[in-house]
Amino acid sequence: PVIGIQFAWVTIHWIAGLVLTATILYHIIHATFWQDFWAMWVNGADIKAGIAELGHMTGGKGDVPKAAKYPIDHKMFHHGAAVSGLTAIVTGILMMLRIDTWFGAANPYLLDITDSSWGVVYVVHGVSGVALFGLIITHIYFAIRPDKWWITKSMIYGFISRDEYAKNFDPQRWPIDGAAAPEELVPAGVG
Repeated sequence: PVIGIQFAWVTIHWIAGLVLTATILYHIIHATFWQDFWAMWVNGADIKAGIAELGHMTGGKGDVPKAAKYPIDHKMFHHGAAVSGLTAIVTGILMMLRIDTWFGAANPYLLDITDSSWGVVYVVHGVSGVALFGLIITHIYFAIRPDKWWITKSMIYGFISRDEYAKNFDPQRWPIDGAAAPEELVPAGVG
């Protein structure tokens, strides 16, 4: 609109927001009932592994423990995306009350919110949207790094090789059917 090109950008924006809301709701339901919901939550072992990883990155000595299904950096990234995504959704739904949509006419008086409070809603929506966009760019960056390509392939194909599993994951923290015993994880031709 600033450069003079007119199009229904508000309509496109709130429809995209509804699509985002639907995909996040699907993800929450799918993760809760068909996946290991608790695998994404940070626990004490993750914190110890994260501290060891930070120590290793800053030149410290010692071994870094292998990860459970999701390493702590992946879990923290997920939590950041969840907070920014859900914040954008809640503030966006509030803002939809002030515009005409397919669901009804605008009703700015439905909530008794002052103009300065609406300003806070707009700022929080904008900050959470920018944070979410930044996290998406970061996610793409790490997905195309050659040293992390095996993770990207696992998201596409739905599995990782036995060698990648043995090299990167602790079978006690992430047991896999038929692969929990360490001797079964040794690649062919070794030991």
